[in-house]
Amino acid sequence: MLMKKTNILLNLSFVSTLIFLLSFCFTQKTLAQMIDTSQYGSDPSIGAQIPQIEEQVKITIDPIIPKPGDQVTITIEDYGIDLDRATVTWALNGKNIKAGVGVKSFILNAGPVGTVSNIVITVAPINGPSYSRTVKIAPADVDLIWEANSYVPPFYKGKALDTFGDDVKIVAIPTLVSNNKKMDPSQAVYTWKLNYEVQGDQSGTGVNYYDLPGKILPTPDNISVTVAAGQDRSITASKYEDVTAGTPGLDFYENNPIYGILFNRALSGTYNLNQDEVKIAAYPYFFGTKMKNDTDLTYTWNLNNTSINVPANQNEVTFRNANKQKGLATIQLRVNSASKLLQEVLGGISFSL
Repeated sequence: MLMKKTNILLNLSFVSTLIFLLSFCFTQKTLAQMIDTSQYGSDPSIGAQIPQIEEQVKITIDPIIPKPGDQVTITIEDYGIDLDRATVTWALNGKNIKAGVGVKSFILNAGPVGTVSNIVITVAPINGPSYSRTVKIAPADVDLIWEANSYVPPFYKGKALDTFGDDVKIVAIPTLVSNNKKMDPSQAVYTWKLNYEVQGDQSGTGVNYYDLPGKILPTPDNISVTVAAGQDRSITASKYEDVTAGTPGLDFYENNPIYGILFNRALSGTYNLNQDEVKIAAYPYFFGTKMKNDTDLTYTWNLNNTSINVPANQNEVTFRNANKQKGLATIQLRVNSASKLLQEVLGGISFSL
C-alpha cells in the first residue's frame, strides 16, 4: 500500500515538473513576441529590427481610375515605420521628380489615352532597409450610349427616351490603346454596376452592354462600368450614367389628302378649320412599343367631352363641319398602355369653326 502511494507521488511530481517546463518555454516565447517597443524610445526604424513587426504599406490613388488629363494624387502610408522621418523619393518614368523627408504624396497629370506613367516610390527609413513600390497609371476612355425600347414618330429629331416600365440597353464603347496600337475591346473585362452594386451576371470578358429591365417605381438608376484591359488589367477606364425615366408625349398632325401627314407642323392650341373636314393623326412617343397602332395601346377620343366611337387602337379621326356651324370645338385624346400602367398621356387641340 505504501509503495503504491509513493509511486503516485512520484508520478504527480513528474507531471508537475513537466507542466512547469512547458509553461516556462511558452512564457519565454510569448514575451519574445510581445516586446514592448517603448523601451527603444521613438526610433522609427525599430519596426525593421524586430522580425515580428511586419512592414505594412498602403498606397492610395485618387481618383482610383484616372481619365486622360485628370490630376492624380498618389499617397503612401506605412504602419511599420515613421514616414515623417523617412526619406521618400518619387520617380516618374525613370526620372526623380520629388524627394525629401516625410514626402508622402505626389501629384501628376494623367496623359492621353495610350500613355503609361510609371511611378517608383523609394522609402529610406532612418535606421533600416530601404524599399520601393511601383504605381502604373495607364489611362483609357469609355463612352456609354443607351437606347430605350420605345416608339418615336417618323422624322423625330431626338433619341427615343425611356418611360416607366421600358427596358433600356446601355452599351459601353471603350478606347483602349497599348504600345500605340488599339486593343480589341472584346478581350477587355467589363464590370457593370447598378446603383453601386456589382452585377455579376452581366459582367465579364467582352460583355460591353447592360440590359436594364423596366420598373414601375419612378426612381432614377445609376449605371456604371469599369473596363480593364491588358495582361495585368492595368489599362482601365470607367464611366457612369444616370438613367431617369420620363413620361410619354403626344403630338397631333393634319393628314392632308394631297400631301399626306404634315409632319413639318405639329398642331397645338387652337387650329383654324378653313375646310369642311379635316383628318387628324395622333402620334404618341416614348411608349414601350414599336408601332403607333400596337394592340397594347388604347386611343380614347373625345369631342366636346363626348366620346367618339372608333376602334381602340385607331390613331386617326376625320372631323366634319357638315352644318357650317360657328364656334369652338375641343378634341381630347387619351393614350394609355395596357401592360405598363404608368405609361399614359393626355392631349388635345381646339378647332375654330
